Amino acid sequence: MIDPIALIKGFAGGSAAAATPLVVMYYWATPITEYHRHVAENERGFVLDVVGKAAAVEPGPYKDTLCRTLEEAIGRLCSAQPDDSICMDREAFRDQAGC
Repeated sequence: MIDPIALIKGFAGGSAAAATPLVVMYYWATPITEYHRHVAENERGFVLDVVGKAAAVEPGPYKDTLCRTLEEAIGRLCSAQPDDSICMDREAFRDQAGC
């Protein structure tokens, strides 16, 4: 019988070993400005996703958690890209989310 733990460890080790050269190549081949832009785009998408989820939830503890998450995500985005439109209209996004 195949040990499931050994199978998981073997698969995880193999995929990590295969992904390491890709990560190293991306790190060395990507200019830092492009990397920061990519991170900011991902953060922007996350902010918009949280706004949509918070807008659809009734007030309560879960919505409070979403509002705190939204605030933290906007802060991270604005530290990376201060001229982003979300940073300039921060209050509008909070209002849209109902926070």
